[in-house]
Amino acid sequence: MPKTRSRSARTVALVLLLASGLARLDAQTPTPTDSSAAHTAGAGHAPPPPGLPPVGTYLFTVRPDSSDDVKAAINRTVDPMSFITRPIARGRLTKANPVPQRVTVRVGTDTVAIRFDDGNECITPFDGDSVPYTSSVTKETYMAHLVVAGDSVIESINAGDGIRRNAYVFLDSGNRLRLVVTISSPKLPGPLRYTLLFARATPETPHS
Repeated sequence: MPKTRSRSARTVALVLLLASGLARLDAQTPTPTDSSAAHTAGAGHAPPPPGLPPVGTYLFTVRPDSSDDVKAAINRTVDPMSFITRPIARGRLTKANPVPQRVTVRVGTDTVAIRFDDGNECITPFDGDSVPYTSSVTKETYMAHLVVAGDSVIESINAGDGIRRNAYVFLDSGNRLRLVVTISSPKLPGPLRYTLLFARATPETPHS
């Protein structure tokens, strides 16, 4: 009889020990709900920076009557130069600044791609990293990066002997686009600056 009681006591003690260990293990193990919620929170893409429209493709066409005269702006810029250097600078600026008839803006989840007419896209990441860009006009490769300042999205292209800044402002809920071009160079007496206005041509196309 004493042996039976001893064996029963040992069995009860073992059951209590196992139950206590399982309870501690369960308390230390995260629940599947918490883990999946944390994964879902980090899985989505952030929206485009302020100043850019939602993800998609947008086409704009120039409005000449609401845009600056680029030829006149170039003439004002080179006017203080000597009669020897003036025509050279005028020719180079004219070649590098054709008035685009269309601007295509393709907003992605982490980059924006901008194309003038049928030229090469300038694709710049939102994080501001510099990337190579080959101009369809000069056929040369430059370094470009994106900066967001207020309501302006500024595309800066470093050409070595000068910097071109294309400041894009989306107006009227994205139905109009204002482009302010500024070209600075130590070879010029002052920056070339002009503004072009574009109107939305087609509805946005969802980004694939």
